Amino acid sequence: MGVLRRTPCCGPGDAEVKRMYVAPEARGRGLARRMLAALERDAAAAGKTRMVLETGLGQPEAITLYLSAGYAPIPSFGLHRDSPGNRCYARSLATGTDPAPEQVGGAQR
Repeated sequence: MGVLRRTPCCGPGDAEVKRMYVAPEARGRGLARRMLAALERDAAAAGKTRMVLETGLGQPEAITLYLSAGYAPIPSFGLHRDSPGNRCYARSLATGTDPAPEQVGGAQR
């Protein structure tokens, strides 16, 4: 399961990945990577230019997935932006990376 939403906290060209989840019995089959790619395609088709997402240090597998998919750390945003375990990432849909992330609130982590 994966949800994509327009996000008011970032730029007008941004879409936010929300609620990515793969059931435990289906993990290890590349489903999360395929789901993330499908969400990126949907966002690009909707005219979005950058994907942003929020996760936490308690999700090391998710962090590994996002980094390996070309996401780069950005300043924290969202409901948990002040949490020390919060981590936020972005990926340009045009180039596949985000070497100079925009400020979206908070300090760079």
